[in-house]
Order: sequence, then C-alpha cells, then structure tokens
Amino acid sequence: MLRVAAATLLSVITTFGITAGAELSPVYEIDYVKAHLAELHGKTIRVHGQINECSSLTCLICTGPNDQAICLPFSIATGEPLRKSDNDREGFQKEERASDLIERLYRFATVTAEVTVDATCELGYDPSKGKDPNETIVCTDRSNALDEARIIRVDVRRSATEGRFDQYEGLSLRDSTATEGQPILEAWSEHWRAQNPKDRPKQTKVLMDKPDVTYGYSGIILCICLANDCTGRWPTRTGHLIESPGNPYRCYLATQYRNDWSFDQ
Repeated sequence: MLRVAAATLLSVITTFGITAGAELSPVYEIDYVKAHLAELHGKTIRVHGQINECSSLTCLICTGPNDQAICLPFSIATGEPLRKSDNDREGFQKEERASDLIERLYRFATVTAEVTVDATCELGYDPSKGKDPNETIVCTDRSNALDEARIIRVDVRRSATEGRFDQYEGLSLRDSTATEGQPILEAWSEHWRAQNPKDRPKQTKVLMDKPDVTYGYSGIILCICLANDCTGRWPTRTGHLIESPGNPYRCYLATQYRNDWSFDQ
C-alpha cells in the first residue's frame, strides 16, 4: 500500500485539491446541475455532492449514496502531468500513486468542488453549437460532465460502508467461526502488545473472504476498531475494505507462514 510522509502528503494536497479563497456563489446541488446542463455548459462553477463509484480519478458525484440518487460523471484534477513522455515509466508510476492517494482522500466524502461543465456527452450534442442532425457524438467510457474538479472543502467524511458502488462492491464477507478466528486473534494480540506495550488491544473482528491460493491471498481479514464501538459498522463486503479517512475501522490481510502470522494493510 502507498505510504506517504507528511511533507509529501501536504505537497499532493496543495497540488491536487484543497484550495483556499473567497467563496464563490452559488454552490449548486447535482440535481440542479443535471437539469440545467445546457445553460451551464463551458462554465466553471462550484458544486456540492457525494463522491462515489470511482475508477482511478473518474468518479460519480451524487446527491446521495443510494441507487435513486442523481449523479454526474466527475473527474478530479491532477495538476501538471508528471510524465515527461509516453515512455516515462517513473513519471507514469508517480501519476498512478497520486491517483490512488487522491481517491483515498476523497472517495465516499461529501465535498464542495470547483468544476468545468462539459455537457456534450450527457446531452448527446455540443450546447455551444446547438443540435446538428448530421453530427454524431461518440463518447468513451467514463467521459466526464464535470471536468478538472478541484476540491474546495470536504463537508462530510463517510465510511466505505456508506458508499455507493457499481460492479466493484465485491464479494460478501462472513464472520469467522470461533475455531477460525481464535489463532488469528491470539497472534494479533501478541503483535499489538509488541507495538503498543502500554495500550490495550482495540476491538477486533476476523472476517473471511474467498481465498486465492494462486496469488497467495489467504482471504482472512483482521479488522480493528478506531472508534469507541464498531458494532453494526464493520465491513460486510470486500468493497468496504477500501481505505477512507471516514472508516471507523482499519483492516489487515492476515497470512500464515508456518507458525507465524503477518498482518499487511
């Protein structure tokens, strides 16, 4: 997993999102924007909504997390390209790491963002030109109606369990049996005491996913509670394991090597 030092994180946030300045008025809700795309086309505006269904830097921004929510495709600005050329492998890897970090910072959150409206794919024509019966608009997958978004502020942090997913919600997780969970909890307690000799182990839960021996995936998930109580708030699907600052839990993949257990985030 990506680990970023505080100085690097501050640099990424400064480059990619949280900007200061006077509040622009008004801030539009997503249902209003979708109903007025033609008149807002080409304008830079501020919108308010919940970020969901992300794939890299392209997400939906919605009026809420449920299936009835009104959404628009939304992409988060990445600043200046980090690649110097198409063959710049190091630059490409930096862009991938930045993409992962930005998604972890903002996915599932309700935000206020500054965006540029491009209604062409949503409406099927370019509003600046008007409808042309001889013109066919072809849009690729994940084309955006709200482009180059810059996050002005995070209004509400939410857990991955409160998020909206498309096909990536993943498989169901089940609670371990006492027999399955006991050796893992004992190993975790030893691990915790070694790292935190003056602290008591936090509330924990062992969840079981489908293992994949080919890739060395044990399918055993050990989660610890970061809040006072995680009853009713634990992940129930693999999609809920996506990292988010709003998660009340942190989960690790538990893997056994002979008689030892390792816990990797």
